[in-house]
Amino acid sequence: MTKLFKSCFIALMAVVVSFACFTGCGEQSREKEQISTDESGQITNVSGSLNIRLWEGGFGKDYLNNIVKGFKAKYPKVSVSVNANTLRKVVFQEIVGTSSRAEYDVYISDSLLSDYVEQFEDLTDVLDYKWTNESKTIREKMDPLSVEIAQTKNNDKTYFLPTSVTPYGIAYNADLVDENEIPVTSDEFIKLCKSLKQNSITPIIFSGDVDCNYWTFIYTTWYAQYQSVEEFRMAEVGKVRQADGSYVYDKSSAYLDGELKAMQLCEEILSPVNGYIYNRSTGTGFITAQIKFLDGEVAMMANGSWMLNEMQDLYPDGPAFKFRLMKVPVISDIKDRCDSIADDSELSALIRAIDSGSTALMGDGYDVNQADFDRVKEARSISYTLSSSYGAVIPKIAMNKTIAKLFLEYMYSDEGIEIVAKTGSGNFVPVTGYSYDNYYTGNDTESIFLSSCADLYENSQSFFDRYDKQAISQLCIDAGSVTIERQFGSLNASDRVSALDSYNNKKAMFTEQYFRDALYKFGYHID
Repeated sequence: MTKLFKSCFIALMAVVVSFACFTGCGEQSREKEQISTDESGQITNVSGSLNIRLWEGGFGKDYLNNIVKGFKAKYPKVSVSVNANTLRKVVFQEIVGTSSRAEYDVYISDSLLSDYVEQFEDLTDVLDYKWTNESKTIREKMDPLSVEIAQTKNNDKTYFLPTSVTPYGIAYNADLVDENEIPVTSDEFIKLCKSLKQNSITPIIFSGDVDCNYWTFIYTTWYAQYQSVEEFRMAEVGKVRQADGSYVYDKSSAYLDGELKAMQLCEEILSPVNGYIYNRSTGTGFITAQIKFLDGEVAMMANGSWMLNEMQDLYPDGPAFKFRLMKVPVISDIKDRCDSIADDSELSALIRAIDSGSTALMGDGYDVNQADFDRVKEARSISYTLSSSYGAVIPKIAMNKTIAKLFLEYMYSDEGIEIVAKTGSGNFVPVTGYSYDNYYTGNDTESIFLSSCADLYENSQSFFDRYDKQAISQLCIDAGSVTIERQFGSLNASDRVSALDSYNNKKAMFTEQYFRDALYKFGYHID
């Protein structure tokens, strides 16, 4: 049996099994919801059934099963069933086909669903719900980006509720990388790579899998750091800043200076010419790449908070070494946009002062003006977190929609948030002002890693806009752009593209007509 035939056969059987479950799991045995409320509208009694469909990705399903246990303890007359599937495409196809099926009351997945909102229940009342023993509504508890993500592009109603947030960064082996040498600038990061290489340690590994483009998150962070969050986000919808501070639509939004700077930095780090990467990275599958990192063969790997949970079957006790998630260093070229920062050492000193909580414009090794302080402080706060697509929807034709909403509200209760945190799967309910770090105080591998993830999330601003607004990024994907890793990291020189060539190719692609037509596709109408 060929690999291709085998893959197709497996996929076909998965669909068949899924369909069989759909038709055979039977709605006939389900109990219709019965709800009692008091004069204030608070639910006093509830019974019925709840069927949940989960895409079981890097987080696994334990966190959801634990939430279900808490929910059932609170509402013992509700029966809850969780049906998990590891195949993202199967779950997605089920979700977008819910106009004719009502097997599940809640779907939780990472599928992009903004084009299918007419099939889902309005969840605005979920965002405005407040538990009687809590002081804030769910909307008030959510981090600002997740609130924005929850609003659809067409009518600002909520049909999609983000349920998880995942910080990205650079995982590093604490046995190979000295804690006192954690870089805070990109120049320091390159120095670290050189030092590791000189000591016969491979600094970095990545996967060449097309859907594991984790260096895109690093590149995007550097782009936003250099450009500023405001300018980056406006550029994503085709606008550029004018001298007077206003923004106008312009095709040059697709190729700002910050993008080239970020590309060139990625090229320097990922090019096999410099010897910082595992030399067969582009031909390495994602799981294999993670194994090589967790086996201690390489020092660092771009990854996210789900990493340890994703590999728990292979490493039930964790790897033999402690590892953490490093915040992406500040791009050193930011000093080009700062009048009072002379060199990287001054930039580094300022960042370390900011990390310690200082607001002084002058300190040990730095003396800057307020504008430069604010610019660097924002850059240091930026973190790429993914919550744009991972969350829940309720089909309009779901049998028990009230119970389904109650379950989602429970996920955002203080009790539900705590349950997710204690599960230790690497995902966090996207709320602000919540000290996840309190749950990871041990000295074991899991606690140390999750503590670093929690610290990264709690002390950063999530800057990346919701997917349905990322028009410029999507245009490049549609045009056939390859991953950052493959552009710059291919072992074969003929397969590599330089940062400057990639940048210039993009400029050539964005003719005025292409720019206008493409933005129109995303709902941005240019006069």
